[in-house]
Amino acid sequence: MKLKKLKKSLFTTLSVMMAVSAIGATNVNADTINVVKIAGRDRVKTSIESSKYVNSNIVVIANAYNFADSLSAFNLASKFQAKLLLVDNTTRFADDLKAISPNKVYIVGGKNALGVHVETEIDKITHNIQRVQGRDRYTTNAETLRIAGFKNVGVADGRNYPDALSASGLLKKHNMGLMLVNGSLPYKTDKTVKYTFGGRNSVNQNGGVRLEGRNRYLTNEAINKEFNRVGGVSNVAITTGEKFADALSSINILNAKANTSIMLVGSSMSESQKNYIKDIKSRFIIGGMLSTPVENIIYGRTSVNPKPNPGPVTPPKPNPGPVTPPKPAENKYTYIIKSVDNNSNLKTVVVDKLNYESVEKSIPSGYSILSTREEVNAFRVNGTSVLYVKPSSMKYFATQQDYDRYIFNGLKNEGLDTGKVLVDSAVNSNDAFKVLARSLGFGLDQEVENVGNNKYKTVEIIMGITQSMKTKEVYNKEKYKSNLSKIDTMINASGANEMKTEKEKAIRFAQYLKINYFYNTDINNFSVENQLKSRSPYSISDYGTAVCEGYTYTFNQAMLRMGIVSHEVHDSNHMQVLANLDNKWTYLDVSGYAKEDVKIELTYDTVPIFTQKTISNNEIVGSRHIITPTEKINYLYK
Repeated sequence: MKLKKLKKSLFTTLSVMMAVSAIGATNVNADTINVVKIAGRDRVKTSIESSKYVNSNIVVIANAYNFADSLSAFNLASKFQAKLLLVDNTTRFADDLKAISPNKVYIVGGKNALGVHVETEIDKITHNIQRVQGRDRYTTNAETLRIAGFKNVGVADGRNYPDALSASGLLKKHNMGLMLVNGSLPYKTDKTVKYTFGGRNSVNQNGGVRLEGRNRYLTNEAINKEFNRVGGVSNVAITTGEKFADALSSINILNAKANTSIMLVGSSMSESQKNYIKDIKSRFIIGGMLSTPVENIIYGRTSVNPKPNPGPVTPPKPNPGPVTPPKPAENKYTYIIKSVDNNSNLKTVVVDKLNYESVEKSIPSGYSILSTREEVNAFRVNGTSVLYVKPSSMKYFATQQDYDRYIFNGLKNEGLDTGKVLVDSAVNSNDAFKVLARSLGFGLDQEVENVGNNKYKTVEIIMGITQSMKTKEVYNKEKYKSNLSKIDTMINASGANEMKTEKEKAIRFAQYLKINYFYNTDINNFSVENQLKSRSPYSISDYGTAVCEGYTYTFNQAMLRMGIVSHEVHDSNHMQVLANLDNKWTYLDVSGYAKEDVKIELTYDTVPIFTQKTISNNEIVGSRHIITPTEKINYLYK
């Protein structure tokens, strides 16, 4: 690559040809290391830049904020040796496509994931577009397998990304597809299952060879050991195991370089990870989220496997014979206090007598007990038991219903705290809330991570603004809560709460919006200031004007406050509402009117009739991608 081209690139490419010093010679065999770092300013740019390494005129496009569709896109990208672009509904990527000059483009996911804007961008370059979608992540995945024609597959849990991403290199090598399943449920398939990735906690059903470890990094190591067993690795793509934002761009390197494995790392590298890369000289760093110590190891700036300074040599002592491991204290109870947030041992306690109250008192300050009274009573004398605790500030939800109520109440009442919460191992993230949050104008991700034991998981809650690429807004809980107060004021002013039926309430509030807030006609003004007045979840409440997105978000916020199920839908280039009114799904167009178009004074009696269409049983099929995932939380509205 020429230096001039490097300077113009949006990402940093670093090729390091290093003659290894004597200190590290035993660790890297005195060979050269070639390191390439691919990191854009965000996940979309990282994806676009990584795709430049793939020589292809076929492009697969998936949502950068939906890991399930992005993982399923692997099947098409792998089979057709295609470039994978991860974008969102606001990304302008026509120029990037033009540079590729594609003769075929696949869109993975429905219009709710990647809407009309994406099709419009593609249509500027090519008309050969095929959308691949199902009613949910699993049927979308099945459709990618069908189109790609894979007969042999590896199975991974579709509720989280690390195991599936780890597997992609091995699957590429074997020309196999990636099949995503709900790991907690039985599945059926007409494919031949060659591998299952992850433990029984991830995928309960057996199939083929199971490759697993007690956490995502050890599962990744198990997969890469299998890769070595079946033929060896020439390249390694190294990325973070903590966030999927940049990590999914690793898939492009699999198509660019044969025999490439994927290695997931945390804030540091284990000894086994250091040993794994020491003989792999071609290394790709994907994304900008690796720590400096980890990058130093990858570049060979530090010894891959340093040996301690032995110091002065001490003469050997006589062999004392076999060493007997220490035993728990006799006739005593020994228990280790383990914090589940990072799986660390806080301290070991030895007591003569055991009761729950005394155990609680032994917990370090700042922690609270998780283990139940029954579990403590089961501790055995002359044995070592584990007492699970958590940081006192960390929220914990023992049941799916408790977790769901927490998320729902946060969206409805005061906003959600971002960060990690702790849940029981049987609790899963809930896709219904992603649909609900999007209808309110917000992005919501729930990233699940096993925490090193079979009892608990963490869920990281990430909130954003749906239209942030245009409005440049950042989610703030206090702002969210303040906006709900403004919504309540609007509801009271409209008189919607005084109406009897859900349909009457919805129509009254829609009329209120149309009467009091005029449509922003400055649609060709793409300044941030004007976008805030158009497409923000706060456009109406802060600026008193909006386009269809702003009206829809405000309407749905009001419906949620009143306990009415209501979602946003895209119809062509227009956003509307799909609401369940008195147990009938109904389309509503709640957007207001341009001030210059209104010739009479708008009142509840004179406001023009707006679109309202009840969906028949036949028509409801087309909206299943919205209705189906949210049905399981409808009880929370009551």
